[in-house]
Amino acid sequence: LVVLADDAFTFLVSWEVMSLLSWALVLAHHRATGTQKAAYVYIVMAGFGTMALLLAFGLLVGAHGAYDFETIRAGVRSPVVAAIILILIVLGAGSKAGLAPLHVWLPLAHPAAPSHVSALMSGVMTKVALYGFIRVVFDLLGPLEWWMSPVVILLGAMTAVFGILNAMMENDIKRILAYSTIENIGVIFAALGLALAFRAFGMMTEAALAFPAALFHAFNHMLFKSLLFMGAGSVLNATGLRRLDDLGGLIHRMPMTSFLVLLGVMAISALPPLNGFASEWLIFQSILTSPALPQSGLQIIIPAAGALLALAAALAAACFVRLYGVGFLGRPRSEVAAGAHEVDRYSLAAMGILAALCIIAGVIPGIFLDAFTPAVSAML
Repeated sequence: LVVLADDAFTFLVSWEVMSLLSWALVLAHHRATGTQKAAYVYIVMAGFGTMALLLAFGLLVGAHGAYDFETIRAGVRSPVVAAIILILIVLGAGSKAGLAPLHVWLPLAHPAAPSHVSALMSGVMTKVALYGFIRVVFDLLGPLEWWMSPVVILLGAMTAVFGILNAMMENDIKRILAYSTIENIGVIFAALGLALAFRAFGMMTEAALAFPAALFHAFNHMLFKSLLFMGAGSVLNATGLRRLDDLGGLIHRMPMTSFLVLLGVMAISALPPLNGFASEWLIFQSILTSPALPQSGLQIIIPAAGALLALAAALAAACFVRLYGVGFLGRPRSEVAAGAHEVDRYSLAAMGILAALCIIAGVIPGIFLDAFTPAVSAML
């Protein structure tokens, strides 16, 4: 309903219903330790985000009071008002997506929620938040001044590094995946900020590289992160364990799950020929075109952000080599891990479909990039 909304009222009501339903899903195991705290933090952050969106749409609607997107799109706003709306949208959509420092709910809610709910929230719901950001900033708000784009670029790049550094220090599989979601959301926001910078100077060819790169990475993240959360759920079902130090040797006990998780780990580590490499390479290609920008400040800021994204990519590879090596290779480090068993064929089929899509999107990305053409044309 959020994606289908064509007026501010429907958008905000649907957004709040989405928050309440996901809060109920987080509370599914409400008797487990820490679940109620995680759900409480989540609903507080969701309320904060909705309040920011309400204020943003209030400024977008203005005195005329017409809520439909067509009228909002036709409005004229000063650069100061546009900057305030951008900040409010970053707060509102960023809190739902997991943008630092608004991420506090994410590493609590994902471990507390059932694994298939985590896959839904990380893979799909964070993308609805990205959609909300894109709909307002690229469509309803109109053209922005160039000096607003560095805020989005740097916030995204720093979020990416922050998320993956936290993931490297975790020992819980689902918390590692939750912090990795923060990293990938940062990468996507940095690419969207880059598209804003190019559009501000009328460089539509370069913008048409950065914008679909962000969309493609959002799509790819949905595939490989859902796969990995389902893999974590399979490990949890088979062993009852989430701590890496208690696992090990699962490749012998759960060979199919281990193979499918390996594909997910390779994709999220941006290794060719899988989809994570395809979208991250597009993002880095768009960063390499930034010296053509006529503004010297952006010529410094964007390569610096690119260096942060490159660091995040390298740390992500190290993080997931650790996760797979400690969790699946070697010898079992507990009796439960030694007695693990393969999961049912339905779980394997679900993971298998996502793994196949990760391969297809990496080998022939043009099919998916062509599918983004209408969105790119509409937004740019």
